[in-house]
Formats: sequence, structure tokens, C-alpha cells
Amino acid sequence: IKGGIKLGDTPFITIIVPFYNSGKYIKNSVESIKKQTSQNFEVLFINDGSTDNSKGILKELLLDCDINYRIIDKENGGESSARNLGIKEARGDYVFFFDSDDFIDDELITEITNKLKNENNTPDIIYWGWNKVNNERVVLQKYEDRYTYIESSGSFLIDYMLEHFWICIGSAAYRRSFLVENNIFFPEGVLIAPDVVFIFTSLLKAKTIKCISKSLSFYCIHDNSISQKYTFKRIHTIKAMYLLEESLEDGSKEKEIFLNTFKPRFYWNMINNLLKFDKNDYEAKKRIIRLINNKNIKKVLKKHQFSKSKDQIRKFVIIHFPKFYIDFIMNIRNEG
Repeated sequence: IKGGIKLGDTPFITIIVPFYNSGKYIKNSVESIKKQTSQNFEVLFINDGSTDNSKGILKELLLDCDINYRIIDKENGGESSARNLGIKEARGDYVFFFDSDDFIDDELITEITNKLKNENNTPDIIYWGWNKVNNERVVLQKYEDRYTYIESSGSFLIDYMLEHFWICIGSAAYRRSFLVENNIFFPEGVLIAPDVVFIFTSLLKAKTIKCISKSLSFYCIHDNSISQKYTFKRIHTIKAMYLLEESLEDGSKEKEIFLNTFKPRFYWNMINNLLKFDKNDYEAKKRIIRLINNKNIKKVLKKHQFSKSKDQIRKFVIIHFPKFYIDFIMNIRNEG
């Protein structure tokens, strides 16, 4: 399915939008694409085997629309496989990934185009800021509240691992030929943090990275966000971190920071999310205790340094007395 632009035209940017049962949220995304002040792009809507009326809703939203788009149907295989298909099908010089429940600034494509016009070297990656918002578009967190914009760096990967700046899945465009030549795709079968693996690998391989110093993407937090609910799939964090560790050279500064800072932080994120389990789920309780007691997991958890003393105490109790800690929070939840 095509919009108003002929297939012979070569778009500058391909926006890749995977969707699965996203009918409830997809309107914001589509409307923000339709409002772009530059039309120098194509959109690939990848239908990852939706079982609801998402595709029908999408078609309605695109009626009488003059943007260049295609809807591609595939069997359900997860967001990573949908994004990978998008990379292969894209015709743009750059690809930009966009989740179906988020939205972008009206000037995004124009800003990217203007930035690249003024560059002598064609960057492998161009990134910008992002804000967290709720369903009513109220800003919950501004990019600048926590991160900086870095235009030049001795190692963008180190700055990323130390959280000096941060790229989300929807806050960067990648030169498509750079991804293909370096075989950079999303890891399929990794259910948690495949985007981090992709971004990390891209930063590791990229020779030129440029920045637009303003927030142009909006990451929506809603009740169905995976970050808002418990799932034992969080243990896939271990698989994601293993892939990244394997990609780094032994003895390098990058690997040292990865092992002592980046990986421990992600392991603690995993544990903190696992501890959101239902107060009556006693099987989950046993699995989490076994996980924390694993000597390799414990070794990584010990490396993370919390800045607040109360967090350091909590860390000590979780690592050395996981059953006591989990029984304690279960009691609090049951009383509540």
C-alpha cells in the first residue's frame, strides 16, 4: 500500500513502525507522522501478526493521506524481527525506529535533514533528545533533566555506558548502509533490552556520530508498558548483557566500564523489576531467590555502587539475605 509519492522517488529517511495489537494507541504515532513539515521520508508499518483490528484502524487513519507508506504483514515474531524486516525493506538512506504508541515532533524530519546538510562527513548515527510523557502528553521527565547532548567524544560508547547521554529506540536515525555493512540487527529471541543491544553495538561500530540538541521524540508511559508490569522475562537481561560482553575486546577501557558499571546497573534493574512480582505468587518468590543466590549473578550485583546509604543497605540485605528481604516486602504487600 502506497501513499501519494511515486515508488520511483527515493526517500531520505525510512521510518519503521512495528505494531502488534496497537489499535488503542497507534493514533498519536500516525498523526505525528502525518504532521511532519518535510515529506522527504517513507514509512514502513510492520504488522507483526496482530490479532485485533490494528491494521483496520491504521488504514482508516491513513485515508486521504499524501505520505509515502507501506503496510507489510508478517507472522508474529516479536518487535525485533519486525524491525529487522523494516531494515531489509527500507529504501531510505537513513532508518529511524518508532514505536506505535509514541510520537514525534512535527519538525523531526526537517531537523534531521537540515543537520545533515551542514555536515561534511555523512554520520553513521544522528541522535536527539527525548521526553517521557503520559497518555495526556504531560511531560514526566525531560531529557535535559538527566542527560546532556554530546557532539564529540573520545568514545561515545563509554559516555553512553556512563549515562552522560542516552539514546532510546526512537531518538536516533541510522545510516542504513552502515547497519547492513556491519551486520547490525536487533537480536531475535532476546525479549528484554534488544534495543539496548542494537544501540550499544551501533555506538561500538560507528565512526561518525552527530547530535541535534533538542527533544524531538516523546516516549509514552502507559499502564500496558512492559516497564510498568511484572514479567519473569526480565531474566532475558542476562542474555542481552552476554551478547554485549562478547562484542567487547578483552582489556579495553570499554570492557572494564561495561563489567564494573553498565552490566551491574542492568542486573539491578532486572532484580528491581522482578521484585514487583504479585504478593501471592510464591513460585516467583522461589525463582527470584534462586536467581539472586546464583554466584555469578551475585558477583555482578556486588559491583554496583549506590549513591545513597539507604540503597547500599538495601543492596546488602538483598544480596546476603534475599529470602528475608522478599518475605519482608511480601508481608508489607499482604498487609496493604
